[in-house]
Amino acid sequence: INDYTAQRFGMRVAAERDARTVQIRRPKNVSAARFYAEIENLVVESDAPARVVIDERTGTIVIGNNVKISRVAISHGTLTVRITEAPKVVQPEPFSRGETAVEPFTAIEATRPDA
Repeated sequence: INDYTAQRFGMRVAAERDARTVQIRRPKNVSAARFYAEIENLVVESDAPARVVIDERTGTIVIGNNVKISRVAISHGTLTVRITEAPKVVQPEPFSRGETAVEPFTAIEATRPDA
């Protein structure tokens, strides 16, 4: 919203109040009808909430795509799950004009000794 209004009207007009609400101030030099007609048609993309749903009865776990798991170790009975993350340097292909970047490398290890 602010990117659009800064380009269109020369000022930032939006302020985040909470996770679902944006407060908008109309510029004084723009008519209300014109301003709100332009603002109401803006498409605002938001991230879906990171969500984990656990069904205790069946043991089913559903994890949304925005969930991020940091380093953790979980143990239940004889099952152990370890999640570790380390930075990994990624090189571009030769002559591609790409840039060297650092990406996270996540390793997941699950062990369960024979019963």
